[in-house]
Amino acid sequence: KEFSLNDEQKTLLTDIIENADKSYFSLLTGKTGTGKTEVLIKLSKTFLESGKSVLYLVPEIALASHVYKKISDYIGKDKVFLWHSSLSQKLRGFTFEKIIESPNVVIGTRSSIFLPVKNPGLIIVDEEHDSSYKQEGNFSYNSRDLAIARGMFFSHPVVLASATPSLESLYKAKEGNYRLVIFSKRYHPKKPDIIMTDNENLLNGFFSPILIENIKENLSKGEQSLIFINRRGYVPYVYCNECKNFIVCNFCTVPLTWHKKKNAFTCHKCGFSLPFQNFCLRCKSENLSFFGAGTEKIAELLSLLLPSAKIIKIDRESTDKPEYFKKELSNIVEGRYDIVVATQILTKGHHFPKLTLVGVLLGDQGLNLPDFRAQERTFQLLTQVFGRTGRELPGRVIIQTSLPDAPAIKFAIEEDVEGFYNYEIELRKQTDFPPVKRLLIIKVFSKEEDTALKVAEIFYKKAKKFENIGDLQIFEPIEAPIYREKGYYKLHIYCKSKKPQTLIKLIKTLKSIRIPKNARAYFDIDPLNLL
Repeated sequence: KEFSLNDEQKTLLTDIIENADKSYFSLLTGKTGTGKTEVLIKLSKTFLESGKSVLYLVPEIALASHVYKKISDYIGKDKVFLWHSSLSQKLRGFTFEKIIESPNVVIGTRSSIFLPVKNPGLIIVDEEHDSSYKQEGNFSYNSRDLAIARGMFFSHPVVLASATPSLESLYKAKEGNYRLVIFSKRYHPKKPDIIMTDNENLLNGFFSPILIENIKENLSKGEQSLIFINRRGYVPYVYCNECKNFIVCNFCTVPLTWHKKKNAFTCHKCGFSLPFQNFCLRCKSENLSFFGAGTEKIAELLSLLLPSAKIIKIDRESTDKPEYFKKELSNIVEGRYDIVVATQILTKGHHFPKLTLVGVLLGDQGLNLPDFRAQERTFQLLTQVFGRTGRELPGRVIIQTSLPDAPAIKFAIEEDVEGFYNYEIELRKQTDFPPVKRLLIIKVFSKEEDTALKVAEIFYKKAKKFENIGDLQIFEPIEAPIYREKGYYKLHIYCKSKKPQTLIKLIKTLKSIRIPKNARAYFDIDPLNLL
């Protein structure tokens, strides 16, 4: 089926085709439902027909399968391939041979940026704001940035696309490094009606009366509801009233989450798990309190309130079994479920024609994180969640929050990317955080706390000697927000400069420092994870 493009879409298509042999970089944004995906698929087909390969990057395996179906339905399966970590070794080998011998469209997660495709012609980075594009660890890279580097090396266009672009990309676009393209014409012009409600008088402790009323209305009309809570498991916090401690991971300073179905306590940071015990692991008291809820508990409570409703829970555990996830996504699209309880796994790119209500529980949850990007990520997440409804039928959103005046929430309700950018960039200018300055975090690890503290101090004193280089700023070592992770104590040293070359010189100097064998140091430039 051929896509019918409007004038905005045709202009972008023509513009990129005319610059097909240049390092031409575009940042494509626009409200959800303005046809960004459709024009990207059309672009992919156009470049393929001209004998050039297309790398189409997506942040998650679940989204890769979704995009693959869309593109292969339009182009044909023989020239479209998937690339991600869940492919079998045999299929990876087959795919690799195909993509190096002839031009194809390759849809893949972050590692696909390294594929040596035949006659490279175009790279698309969809949901470019997503932190999943950053690989952490000793071999650290950001696929979005590497896409730009490949475009420069091979002299071909790169399109970064997102309804909620990162501040870094918007900043570069406004500085003239990328062409900024904004789609404004929705296929269905009416935006969803949004109702904000507080967290008072909640039914079963989690649902506002107006939310339950709207879910019941949807059930009577045969329409779907999405209940969004960005926590998996049953209960995220178990507290002992005797020794006054939360039950935490043996290896991390992170509370263990109770997964009722698995009957286990699990750490969502390191994966440590142990059988559920109805007593404190520290003092053995049975006087426990359970706080909060994850997808598992919310789905259970809704089934008690609305016993006739067909309810499905979708979170990261669902994607562990790709075939199961693919099947359940299809069931949601076909309307076989009345209520979907989900985390952010469903907020990107998916289209559910019968979904007309989104209920957001704990809408301000992400604002409490000790991260300068907390407002940005909350704005992005809420905007993406709101965009799941009202795509074909009139939609409504009900957001429960204790912080109705939070800028991230207010700008998300207004779908005001520009307003949020102007607000947030002023804060970044006041604090010299990215994108105003580049950030390097020297991360020091050791299983011995004293060793971690001593090694961090060594790095700090050495780095401090270079503070007279340009605008370089070095800050004293601090405990990481998650101070102990996977058995290692962590300290962070923040370094800021407008020039990445300054930070790279600093890294080269600090790498010469000899540290004890029971300690490690990792230099994270442009970090996305501050925890």
